[in-house]
Amino acid sequence: MRPKFLICALVLLSLCCEESLPPLNFQPKHLSEYELELCKDGPCPQLDLSYLQVEGNGERIDKINQELSNLIVEFLSYDSIIPASRSIEEAASQFAEEYQAFKTDFPESTITYEAETSSSVIYDDAKLLCVAFDAYAYTGGAHGYGYRQCITFEISTGKVLSLGDFFTDLEQVTAFAKAEFLKKNGFSKDTPLSETGFWFDEEQFYLPENVAVHADSLVFTYNQYEIASYADGPQTLSIAIADLGDWWRFK
Repeated sequence: MRPKFLICALVLLSLCCEESLPPLNFQPKHLSEYELELCKDGPCPQLDLSYLQVEGNGERIDKINQELSNLIVEFLSYDSIIPASRSIEEAASQFAEEYQAFKTDFPESTITYEAETSSSVIYDDAKLLCVAFDAYAYTGGAHGYGYRQCITFEISTGKVLSLGDFFTDLEQVTAFAKAEFLKKNGFSKDTPLSETGFWFDEEQFYLPENVAVHADSLVFTYNQYEIASYADGPQTLSIAIADLGDWWRFK
């Protein structure tokens, strides 16, 4: 009996260890143009980059911090002809260099580049961490461009979850969401998407990867220009987790 007892004890101990991960502690960070060396002797864009990092170290924490940093790096490097940077500081300097090059080519221009970011924890429990990243940039033209991107991590590993990771049957969830989307916007479930005014190619409804996890609901966000014009603003769809039943993996 002792070997069986020992095996059971070890299994229970391993389960306890998996469930006893310490809570994540978040530290706000900030970077402005005044902290960039190249801005001391030349014109610089306005930078107001606020973001979050998790305190501590270890593989899962390093993964989470890298992904949170990548949100800003990719945002600042989106329209760049320079190879992507590896850090927020490099990306900010790259953004400033591009503005200085613009001012060299167009010294009379009164345009000032701007970039703003902020991050907030939307949901944090024993299984999932969801962080919202809000960004806005202006580099000339009639208006700037802003968006929200939500990113969800599996707490135990630090892995970023894709849309399919949340559900046992993404196809069924998408069909359900289509009916909810049409109802929310005042259409019957049989209305062709081409008659709704939204930009779904070839009558194919899809859910965006951009999904915010809340305690009792999921909020899907289509940013400007994804399925509607800039003037129409972001389009959102909220679905109660309770309505998903067995399609939801993280019960």
